Amino acid sequence: MKIDELEGVLSQVVWGIGYPLFERGERVHLALSGGVDSTLLLYKLLEHGLPVTAHTMAASEESLDLVHAHMAITAARGDVEHEVHLVRVSEDDVRRSNRLLEMKQDRPDNYLMLMRAISPYTRDLLCGDCIDEMAGGYYQHQESPTHEVFRGLMEELVPRHLTPLHLCSSFHNVRVYLPYADERVVALCQRFALAELVTTDGRKRPIYELARRAGVPRAILERRKRGLISALELSPL
Repeated sequence: MKIDELEGVLSQVVWGIGYPLFERGERVHLALSGGVDSTLLLYKLLEHGLPVTAHTMAASEESLDLVHAHMAITAARGDVEHEVHLVRVSEDDVRRSNRLLEMKQDRPDNYLMLMRAISPYTRDLLCGDCIDEMAGGYYQHQESPTHEVFRGLMEELVPRHLTPLHLCSSFHNVRVYLPYADERVVALCQRFALAELVTTDGRKRPIYELARRAGVPRAILERRKRGLISALELSPL
């Protein structure tokens, strides 16, 4: 079955990234938002027996990202440490972000704040980006599961997500690994029909199935998708 192949390939990709870091005597550092994608990566790393340091950025202790990240770690089996980064932004952060990304926003880019928080801990970080585009993880996919919608969101992946991620991580000298963007994972996602990825009842269905198999808590499976932007929404300038 394709879902079994995807599970095997994702496991191989995670091992291929994590084990060399472990061999160097390092823990594997992961950006953990408390969502399905990052929690699945956490559980896959732990299945391999790799020691993980999970990093969660939040504006307050009440942040849903932080609440669900704590939930993911509580249910995890393995060696996992949790570094919580409560972020406070300043006008300088906004100016620096806009200058780096050539934008005019009233908030700093979340990637920039995340990389700043993580950079004292590691130079190598796993992130769960790209799978929403590959497997139909946005509500737009569910509302209109067509090839046109998939193509449109895929076309936004580089300029709206990967380019800012690259600029922000490079600025803080952090090397980012994207397991879901591995060509083997991408190739398998492309083999699923649209109806296998998205229905009126669910988004990125193969990933949710892998998450259920891995034991991701039900509350995380059922949480509404909000994205990285939620991490700073409670933090006033």
